Amino acid sequence: MDTIFFDTNYSGIQPALIRVVVFLLASTLLLWLVYLGLTKLLFRKSLQRKELSLRLVFLWTLFVYFILFNVYLYILFYKKGADSLEFSNVRFYLGIMAQLIIYIGLIILFFIKKSSLTKIINGKSIN
Repeated sequence: MDTIFFDTNYSGIQPALIRVVVFLLASTLLLWLVYLGLTKLLFRKSLQRKELSLRLVFLWTLFVYFILFNVYLYILFYKKGADSLEFSNVRFYLGIMAQLIIYIGLIILFFIKKSSLTKIINGKSIN
C-alpha cells in the first residue's frame, strides 16, 4: 500500500494505470462514505425539496473531500521530502498522475454540480 499511495516515482505505464484505478476506486469509496455521513448529519426535514438538500449535501461532501485530499497531498510531499521532488522532471508528473487526475477532477466536478444546482434554484421556486 505504501508504494501505491506514497510513491512518486514513475516505473512504467502498467503500475501507473494500476495506481490511477486504485486511486479512483478509493476516492469513490471515500466520497460515498463522506456523503453518507454528511447526509445523516445535515439532512433534516424542511420546507425545501429533498433534491435540493441532497445536492447541497453533495457539494459539502466535495468540499470536505477536497480538504482531506489536500491533507493527504501534504503528507505525501512531506514524507518524500523537498529534495526528492523534481518539478521540472516529466517522470515526476507521470508518477503523481493519479493525484493530479483526482485533484483536477474534484474541481471540475464541484463546478459542474454547483452550476446544475444554481440552474435548478433559479429555474424553479425553492418550495
